[in-house]
Amino acid sequence: MKNPTYHHMGDHSESLEVERDPQKTKYETLLDIFWSNHNPSYKICRQYMSGVWYHNKEQQELITKSLEKWTLKYRTITTEIGPAGLFTPAEDYHQKYKLGADVTLMRALNLEEKDLAYSLPATRINGYLGGNGTVEALEEELPSFNLDDDAAAHLREIVARKSDVRGVCRMMKK
Repeated sequence: MKNPTYHHMGDHSESLEVERDPQKTKYETLLDIFWSNHNPSYKICRQYMSGVWYHNKEQQELITKSLEKWTLKYRTITTEIGPAGLFTPAEDYHQKYKLGADVTLMRALNLEEKDLAYSLPATRINGYLGGNGTVEALEEELPSFNLDDDAAAHLREIVARKSDVRGVCRMMKK
């Protein structure tokens, strides 16, 4: 479908496109993150399915190799693997959803909704708001976000609260 939207997906799936610096991040590392952060044996509708798409022969070979490793764990993998097609970014209101809903941080970043998709600080902050990252990691990169003191304190509080919840969940699993 040409120009899919959230409400008119056609045969598209929600996905993300990852840009990486090969000098800093190996493709295999991204594949390990991909496989370990979802259940690749779970069958679900096309919109939310598991998929990984390659851009060249080398990526295809690395995906196949990583698939073999994860098949040992799950036996049946329903993840779609195929060549990458045209990537269509989601509408502005779907970009950095957690951050977009936080008035304090949006005001401090001075970003409009249309700018969220391409802002590295917005990407990093949205990840923290989603529960990814530690207080220690936040402290390291907080200066690069150029937040005022109130917004920085607000973000610290959220990340600390999410870290506490993750800690309790880990303890309960033991």
